[in-house]
Amino acid sequence: MRRFERAMIVGIGGGTGSGKTFVAERLGRALGAAVAVWVEQDWYYRPAEAGTTVEERLRRDYDVPEAVDNELLVRDLAALRAGQAIRAPKYSFEVCDRVAGYNEVPWRPVVIVEGILIFAREALRKVFDLKVFVEADEEVRIGRRLERDVAQRGRDRQEVLRRYAGQVRAAYTLYIEPYRCEADVVIHNNRSDQGLPAEFDGLVEWIRARHALKAAE
Repeated sequence: MRRFERAMIVGIGGGTGSGKTFVAERLGRALGAAVAVWVEQDWYYRPAEAGTTVEERLRRDYDVPEAVDNELLVRDLAALRAGQAIRAPKYSFEVCDRVAGYNEVPWRPVVIVEGILIFAREALRKVFDLKVFVEADEEVRIGRRLERDVAQRGRDRQEVLRRYAGQVRAAYTLYIEPYRCEADVVIHNNRSDQGLPAEFDGLVEWIRARHALKAAE
């Protein structure tokens, strides 16, 4: 394998609670750390305005494309594709702002990018060699989001439900679901037993075969 072959960029999108992170994590594990690296779109949320409080930041809409620094994400993915390591921003959902330090991302021949809004901008869609859409029924997605936000982000249950009704559902309709039809692979992920969706093995084998062909060129 050549050190600076052109990296394959795999985008994994879908609605909140669909299981994107689970699929991305398992895909990285299946391919191995020597082959794949993982980038989260969440790292690229724009920094908070100076002087704002955490309470004010919590009221921001984080489910629209403008909330993400997509320009920086595109530049970083271009660098990874070209064989360079990157320093991605760090973002804290506890304070709703970027924090000190970086996420150090080494070059690997396969780059897995995961996030709810990764297909919402044309410039970003053009970066991906393979687009994967992970979907689940709405009641499943709401339940998973509730569990995550309360347990991991310290959110109030009623706050999570209000945000879902007031922002998240509309964002899914406008910025996420319309790009399902452009995906190369659609993964159905209603399972609650931490098992892998049926389409997963085929996705892994396709990437392995493509990577082997690229490495042999």
